[in-house]
Amino acid sequence: MKVNKLVVKSEQDLRNCLDLLYQEAKKGKHFYGMLELLQNDVVILEAIRNIKSNKK
Repeated sequence: MKVNKLVVKSEQDLRNCLDLLYQEAKKGKHFYGMLELLQNDVVILEAIRNIKSNKK
């Protein structure tokens, strides 16, 4: 599955994308183009929020 064709413009798009990736991974499918997805601004901002929320 080519991941970089998935469009992520909002947090909801990101959730839908992650859900799709999870379902496809359960089926044993392979992914490529992950780096382009990880470089998306929405993904980076969500990761920063998650890191900040995990601080004690």
